[in-house]
Amino acid sequence: MSKDKKKQKEPEYNVELIKRIQPHGGISFKDDLYVKTGDGYEACLHIMEYPQEMDDHWLAPLTNIKGTVVTVDISTDDAEEVKKNLNRSMTEQNQRYRSASSYVDEEDAETKFQLMDMLMKEISRMNEVVKIVDTRIFVADRTWIGLEEKIKEIKTKLDNQGYKAYINLNETKDDWMSMNNTYREQQKSREAVEGQSYTSNSLAGGYPFHFSQLEDPRGGYYGYTPTGGNFVWDMFYKTKIRSYYNSLVVGTMGSGKSTLLKIMEEDEGVKGHFLRIFDVADEFVALTEELGGKILKPDGSGKDIQNPLEILHATESEQLNFSRHISRLTTFYKALNPEAESTEVTDFTNLLTEFYESIGLTPIVDGVERQISGLPPTAYPIFSEFLDYLNKCIAEMLQKEYNEAEMVLAKTRLETLYNITGQISYIVKTYGNMFNGHSSINNIMDEQIVVFNISGLKDMATNVFAAQMTSLMALCWDNMVTNGKVMKEKYESGKIRIEDVVDFLILVDESHRWVNTKFEVILDMIITYMREARKYFGGICLASQSIRDYVPEGTSDVALNKLKTLFELTQYKFIMHQDSNATDLLRNVFNGILTESQIRKIPKLEMGDAIVNLSSAQTMEVHIQITEEEKEIFKGGV
Repeated sequence: MSKDKKKQKEPEYNVELIKRIQPHGGISFKDDLYVKTGDGYEACLHIMEYPQEMDDHWLAPLTNIKGTVVTVDISTDDAEEVKKNLNRSMTEQNQRYRSASSYVDEEDAETKFQLMDMLMKEISRMNEVVKIVDTRIFVADRTWIGLEEKIKEIKTKLDNQGYKAYINLNETKDDWMSMNNTYREQQKSREAVEGQSYTSNSLAGGYPFHFSQLEDPRGGYYGYTPTGGNFVWDMFYKTKIRSYYNSLVVGTMGSGKSTLLKIMEEDEGVKGHFLRIFDVADEFVALTEELGGKILKPDGSGKDIQNPLEILHATESEQLNFSRHISRLTTFYKALNPEAESTEVTDFTNLLTEFYESIGLTPIVDGVERQISGLPPTAYPIFSEFLDYLNKCIAEMLQKEYNEAEMVLAKTRLETLYNITGQISYIVKTYGNMFNGHSSINNIMDEQIVVFNISGLKDMATNVFAAQMTSLMALCWDNMVTNGKVMKEKYESGKIRIEDVVDFLILVDESHRWVNTKFEVILDMIITYMREARKYFGGICLASQSIRDYVPEGTSDVALNKLKTLFELTQYKFIMHQDSNATDLLRNVFNGILTESQIRKIPKLEMGDAIVNLSSAQTMEVHIQITEEEKEIFKGGV
């Protein structure tokens, strides 16, 4: 009988399980810094300090460190003991405040006192439960040097996020055993270190297992989230809350912005969608050639000319095409001469309309509409012809005789006419190779991918750059509308399914150079395009290095509101690393879109990291990832 009892007391071991999980080659705890095993070295980083201001999911940066094992021990603290400790600490801080010899010491004591007072009230009045949190990060490597490098890298990253991690000397065995022991069992050790106390609400806010991913049905792989989820994105995928296709990308130099834009080009290009890209620094040349696209140089250095006076075919109504054309040229003139007064702009519009009438390019003749858009390039006038017309108008005015009352009006009109003639003469004589010629970009609608290499154009006068960009943007818009109408007719008639629709993307790198609060008229134009793009299965992507580039100093509230409207019209916002001095502007522009913790995280984003806002209800952090083959094609990488 006694033998049976003895057998019952003997612990039962699963020998096979032990064989599988035991350290191969044994384990040694002799060193005071690390654990030595048969296949390498291990160390334990103990989190001793947490950030004073906690973000949402504040445990996530600790539990998502690649190549580590993390334990978070949680226990309930004794409320009465907590009150006693708080009372003692509050008394100490009160004495510090009263005896402080400097403002800094006084402020520090007062802040700590208020925090403890708040916690005391939560425990006493709201019955808040206090939890003890003890976090350990276990790191391993085959060599001691490799382990040291990993520890150094992790500690540096944690320091930047407000966490303080240390290795407890001579406690390697206790730390290693803690993986299998409860917090109370750990505290039985003489060298045990107590964890940090937090309210249950604060602990709940630190929930680290908020798995996030995006997997659009026809999406391309862009990267992964911190929780290991895929970011498979299709900018033209429509849902109940994602209803349009515009996007914004901002990221400082070296943040991975250019790589992200190239992934967009590759993803949309291989799907067969139309692409129109404005390339500032020859970034897209190699990839475009790989995809079989066409590269144009609209800076006058070659033969690539887009005649601004050519009437583009954007709608079936020739009257509407003509009205839009005159409106675009008015925008062109405002960009060319930002200081022009409203009377001068009005006179320019009237003179332009009269000029087209003089050469027979009017949409209505004897009450019958006729085609004036989409004609051969040589059917349209060029700026030197318009200049001749203006000089002719001046000559006619000078030859007329006026009475005293008419003379005042004539002088004013003549002065305005001289101003307009001066501007047109300026672009004919100085930039004639860019603007004064028939369009040489033929059959551009037949090209799937077209890159406008504006590396030479961007260094020209700001007004010339802006004027040319408005002209090229109008051309791209015409292409988008033309394609969109065809796709819309086929889709609505049931000839194609939604997944067979050929979409259209206009991608503008360094867009802040001409899309900013300095050129309000251009802002209005882009806002209009963005509002209407979804109707034609199109999207516009604006990219820049800094959000501050869009808002020059001295920006008026009206212009800033227009910029906010522009950003609101972007369904997708990729915010990569920004300098800390841009946080106030980010807070202002993205108020209600990004949380305070997300805004504070932006200056700390590393290369390839981005905070992506997909809708008002969905924002996630993503790391952009490319293959080695893509790095070679992209000529760079994250």
